[in-house]
Amino acid sequence: MTCIAPSKTFNVPGLQASAIIIPNNELREKYQQQQHKQGFFTLNTFGTIGLEAAYTHGEIWLNELLAYLQENIDFTRSFIKKNLPSLKVINPEGTYLLWIDCRALNMSDEDLHNLLLTKGGIAVESGVKYGAAEGKGFIRLNIGCPREQLKEGLKKLKAALS
Repeated sequence: MTCIAPSKTFNVPGLQASAIIIPNNELREKYQQQQHKQGFFTLNTFGTIGLEAAYTHGEIWLNELLAYLQENIDFTRSFIKKNLPSLKVINPEGTYLLWIDCRALNMSDEDLHNLLLTKGGIAVESGVKYGAAEGKGFIRLNIGCPREQLKEGLKKLKAALS
């Protein structure tokens, strides 16, 4: 069974469209029976056309987006290495959300969050939101934005931690 949706890749969450590919006939029939019990039969027309258009005609746009996101990752990595060398950027795996290791600052997550918010005017996701032990000392930064916005956020991060 494979589940796909264009929502994040093509920035079309409003379509509320996805597809489930089930090669096994028996499993597909059971799945469809369950859908029918819940009153779900098909996507709306706009969602179906949007999903098809994204996967059929979106390759050029997606390739340009991936290149832009990689440039944002490289820019962020370079900025942090130069300006905030005690922080470490974790290499992302198929996402525009960067994990930044702040453990070398020897601050509690609450103190780090408060410092970033009050001194830097920047709000980032705390790693503990994603795992109390595993996320401790990490922040999550969204680099899926225009470069100027990213630069502004990184300057605020620097201002807060300098």
